[in-house]
Amino acid sequence: MKQFFKFMLASFAGTLLMVILILIVFAIMITSIASMAQKESVKIGPHTILRIDWNLPIQDRGNQNPFANFDYTTFKAKKSIGLNDILANIDKAAKDPDIDGIFLDMETVPAGLATTEEIRNKLLDFKKTGKFIISYANNYDQKELYLASAGDKIYLNPEGLVLLKGLTAQVMFLKKLMDKLDIKAQIIRGPNNKYKSAVEPLMLEKMSDANRQQMKDLLGSFWNNMLAAISKSRHISIRQLNELADNLTLSNAEQAKKYHLVDGVIYRDQVLDSLKKLTHPGRNEDLSVINFGKYTYVKPARTREE
Repeated sequence: MKQFFKFMLASFAGTLLMVILILIVFAIMITSIASMAQKESVKIGPHTILRIDWNLPIQDRGNQNPFANFDYTTFKAKKSIGLNDILANIDKAAKDPDIDGIFLDMETVPAGLATTEEIRNKLLDFKKTGKFIISYANNYDQKELYLASAGDKIYLNPEGLVLLKGLTAQVMFLKKLMDKLDIKAQIIRGPNNKYKSAVEPLMLEKMSDANRQQMKDLLGSFWNNMLAAISKSRHISIRQLNELADNLTLSNAEQAKKYHLVDGVIYRDQVLDSLKKLTHPGRNEDLSVINFGKYTYVKPARTREE
């Protein structure tokens, strides 16, 4: 009798688990179908603003698999965004007569400097069409400032600040750890390859002079390129930008405005009011905004007209 109940409970548990798994798969399918239906129905009207606010890390290419970033606790898909999607969307917005401009509404740029530069260059191309780019944030890190400087106006929260302090790099060394674990790396390195530093973390306890010099030159190149772009857009000399970074002068929003790194120190609702005036001058109409993710599913202007 005990064996009977044991097998019966095991069979019941297995059946229950299978039902739960089927329900989860069914829920995922329903969510995906609903998401696809929403994608097909996204439309915009005249005088729309494209709002850019990236929260997920930006990859080189977006993953089109709906289950790749599926959250099984909320049964919602978090679609990753790729650099290719971003560049295509900005290019599409530049040619879209219904898009009046771009609103950079972000706290951070979840990408490296190279990716940020690609996006910034595309924003500069967007500006050539005569459309506006307005940026707003509670705080600007130097990477966000670099991107925002491609726009026409930069606005900052009155309680915020611009963090301009230069670039740093860190290298993790594993030599002592490997010694404790009695692990010895077999390294083949020529005597004239002092700048071949990839193996240094396995053989040294600190950065060599050659590696320190090349890292300094590399960071200096990145920093000078960033400052040159900001200098050109904001009409501030590179020398002054370096002084602001060295002295950590930008301690509050008013200091950022004083040195012309931002155009205004205002709250977000005031920025939205200014956007409304740009898109509906002299008329009391609601602001039409579309998020960057949804705009991916808006058909190109030439296709909508067919």
